[in-house]
Amino acid sequence: MSKKTGILAVAALLTLFAGISIAETVQSPAQGKGPASMMRQRGELADPDNRLKLIRERLGLSDEQAAKIKPILVAEQAEIEKLRGNSSLNRDQRRAKLEDLNKGTSEKIRQELTEEQQKKYDAIKTKITETRSKTRGVTPGTQPMDFTPEKRLTRLTERLTLTKEQQDLIKPILESEYTKLKELPANDTFNRDQRRAKLQEITGETNAKIMPLLTPEQQTKYKLARDTIIDRRSQKKRSTEKQ
Repeated sequence: MSKKTGILAVAALLTLFAGISIAETVQSPAQGKGPASMMRQRGELADPDNRLKLIRERLGLSDEQAAKIKPILVAEQAEIEKLRGNSSLNRDQRRAKLEDLNKGTSEKIRQELTEEQQKKYDAIKTKITETRSKTRGVTPGTQPMDFTPEKRLTRLTERLTLTKEQQDLIKPILESEYTKLKELPANDTFNRDQRRAKLQEITGETNAKIMPLLTPEQQTKYKLARDTIIDRRSQKKRSTEKQ
């Protein structure tokens, strides 16, 4: 699974039993799980074979039921991939289409279940809905603690040996950028490409404001640090696209 899944990956995990695993993870977070391992877990849970295995364990499917349900999951995953690649949709449009797709899949699967299995299935769907509601209740645009202006200024000071005067001038620049970045994820009028372009615009403006405040030596270090970050992101992107 590619890292590009974005909201589709999260939503897919909350569909049909994969969501239960995530719900349990949210309630009892695993220790030592970093972004990379979480992304791998998401990819594994969204895989049709793994989802079928989870459904089979939860509902006690027969071989005949599993054989009928697997193509339903495979077809849904193919549609999710198409939806993921449609950059013309904004977040709300993509979410609405995904929910319609999930609803259709659920209805098809339910038809293959016994009455007892349907009751278990409905109970699990209810839990997934509750978990999804709680997840969406989180404030949009929340940034990691390490990304706060204070943390970033501390790192810049350590790497560039900023003076007190430079720190005072750079801090409001970082605070302004932080505010804009927090607002960006909540802007549902942007599609994925537009959001990426806006992000680059914001960071570009920040860099342009910071550079004149640095000495020539500090500017060299700053550019080097930026280039290193860009290289790491490019390598990580290529690595995830190959998976």
